[in-house]
Amino acid sequence: MTPAVIPVSLPPDASAAERSLLGKALSAWEVALPVRFEQTSAVLARLEIRFARVGEGDPRRTSGLTAADCDLRESPPSVERAVVSLRRANLDVLDRPVALSDEELLGTALHELGHALGFQGHVAHGRSVMVRNTEAVRRMGRGVLAGEALRAPSVQALYRVPSGAIVGRIALASGPARRLVDLAEVASVRGWPGPWVRVGDRGGRIFWRSPRGGEAALQLLDWSAARRDPQGLVLLPNPSAWSALQGEPPG
Repeated sequence: MTPAVIPVSLPPDASAAERSLLGKALSAWEVALPVRFEQTSAVLARLEIRFARVGEGDPRRTSGLTAADCDLRESPPSVERAVVSLRRANLDVLDRPVALSDEELLGTALHELGHALGFQGHVAHGRSVMVRNTEAVRRMGRGVLAGEALRAPSVQALYRVPSGAIVGRIALASGPARRLVDLAEVASVRGWPGPWVRVGDRGGRIFWRSPRGGEAALQLLDWSAARRDPQGLVLLPNPSAWSALQGEPPG
């Protein structure tokens, strides 16, 4: 199988040591999956790695964040662009910054890259870099630093599924379905590109991009619960979507 080539950019303010750690993370994924990374500028990259900005996420709870947008216009759909934001430090209970160790930074990079490569959720248990447990992710970073192979069976299984394969369906209730169709029609008339989708463990969003760079989005609230009760699935328009729908009040 010919590896997919993914243009990637590293943080411009990364030190030599940080660039080395990020290089180890990328190399570990190249061994685990049929992918190859090619370094480029942030403008040309489909995968941008950067350090988190002030106010981005909760520094007490997370060492990294990933946003990956899937382009539904393609057949099969694919991740159009992903941004991995990493922290250099977290805050302790007294709000004092505590720098991440090499194994913590590497473990976090490995974990967030797994999301950027298409694995939207977390593994409940087992030896995988995609578990939610931060201590397990730190140990994975330590292992890769020591020359061990990356453990990512869930992501490897995902890459064995043919692109575009449908693994499940959830039927929308009439209200959310109508709202989705209406916004799609408005976007088509106005020439807004899309739709894109971004999905996490529970929530997600379906959105179109306006010419000014804004996003008209339908927020998907707790899609995991909708598997049990499809009638309870909620698609909540953001302000731009409400405006596009001509001020339709919340229902």
